[in-house]
Amino acid sequence: MGHFDRLRTSKLKADTVEASGTAQSLGCKKFVSFTGTLANIDDSAAFADGDCLVELGELDMLIPSGHVAASKFVVDKAILNVTTAAGVTLVGNLRVSATSGTASNAALTSDTEIVGAGATYYNGQLAADLSVTEVDLNLNSAVVQLHTPFQDYDATKKFLYLCTTTALSAANATTAKAGRFTLHLEYTVV
Repeated sequence: MGHFDRLRTSKLKADTVEASGTAQSLGCKKFVSFTGTLANIDDSAAFADGDCLVELGELDMLIPSGHVAASKFVVDKAILNVTTAAGVTLVGNLRVSATSGTASNAALTSDTEIVGAGATYYNGQLAADLSVTEVDLNLNSAVVQLHTPFQDYDATKKFLYLCTTTALSAANATTAKAGRFTLHLEYTVV
């Protein structure tokens, strides 16, 4: 799975690797999944580009003892499985912020886009900027979407959000409440 073909270890104890749940880690390598719904988005007013749809949760920035304090994390892979389309044109991105609790239909503060058209993606084989514009996440298409940005971000920004890049009227926000998805995120804390 992932980049385990490059993993080297002298000892791996079975009791230190979690095998169930929604978050696993192997040293500094992290795997997390979120089951998401748009059922509770605020449809009392229109959404602007960049507004929060839903806060997904806090990313684990813990590292094994003996390592220097975490300062960055690298997003290796993001897989979005839209299980129920939003029913209206709706594209978005993943953002991280140092602040938790941003409400639906509000702008984030001190945020950084980590997956989507506004994020810089790097070639995982060359460590060079791909010099292409990636696509945003399509929440109105029940398909699996794979993103591999290989980009580093500030580890203090550990709260993960799904945000819209579509200006969404209040009526369309009501329709979008049908949207359901699962997000799997693979990242490394350094």
